[in-house]
Amino acid sequence: MKVIGNQALLEQIGEAVKNRRMFHACIISGPRGIGKKTLAKHIATAAVCTEVQPPCGRCSGCLKSEKDIHPDIDHVKPDGTEIKVNQIRSLRASLYTLPNEAPCRVAVIENADCMNVNAQNAMLTILEEPPSSVIILLICENESELLPTIRSRCVHYRMQPLPEEIIKDELLRRKSGISADEAVNAAKKSDGILGRALEIIEAAAGDGYDCQIIEALCERSVERLITLAATLEKEANRDNLCDMIRSVQKTMGNAAAFQAGKSDNWSADERRLASVYDKKAIIRMYQLCTALIGYCEANVGVGHIVGAFASMLSEEVNR
Repeated sequence: MKVIGNQALLEQIGEAVKNRRMFHACIISGPRGIGKKTLAKHIATAAVCTEVQPPCGRCSGCLKSEKDIHPDIDHVKPDGTEIKVNQIRSLRASLYTLPNEAPCRVAVIENADCMNVNAQNAMLTILEEPPSSVIILLICENESELLPTIRSRCVHYRMQPLPEEIIKDELLRRKSGISADEAVNAAKKSDGILGRALEIIEAAAGDGYDCQIIEALCERSVERLITLAATLEKEANRDNLCDMIRSVQKTMGNAAAFQAGKSDNWSADERRLASVYDKKAIIRMYQLCTALIGYCEANVGVGHIVGAFASMLSEEVNR
């Protein structure tokens, strides 16, 4: 599994790996879909590699890590909505045992910002007196949710957005059935996040609700917006609803940029939206999307979010 972009970060990690001077704990942060798990797997694989230049990709350690079956790599994920104290206590017991095959033991904690307070305090006791030959990788979107005392004891790797050109090329490499225009459009809407671009492509191949909403707005069809809202309320979960709203917002932002005369390769949807609504209307709809994304992140119910979305967009259509 290859880490895309983030070259400076990879060089920094590579130097530590090469000299076998790995940190005992690090935080890998960034928005969903940016590649945090991929980077964590890269580090974990390098840590358990038994060759001179890790990760070699060929030794038993590398191959087992890639398949998520290495006995010296522990994975912790939320139990329901949070990571609980008993999970961290169990991890602690594992980390204080000697490695089976590798030079060290590795703990990969996904959604580390979901640790409850007791779990974070248990984690702190590990970080205060870390076992020898142990590497702990904390993956999170919101590092501010971690205790300051945890953050201060970790190296911090913040993953950076990718250039649109890299995302476009990667989409064309991975998705053989898409056109260059589809790849460019998804890259523009992704905010530099490859995972989000892949979701946009998959959505376009399936239901493509973001495209349908933009089309309904361009047609000034309240009826179609209401029908889409009813379908979304039944089928969407909070995560893909949030991604859909971000995609719609990205189109609105580009339409506003087109109206402002900024030169770029704008899509047909962006040009059409800019011709149907004036600048103030597009800005109002863009701000609505910002508010609704906040609702998604605050765990407001999907039905309430979809209802507000359809109602307020309908107001703009009827102005």
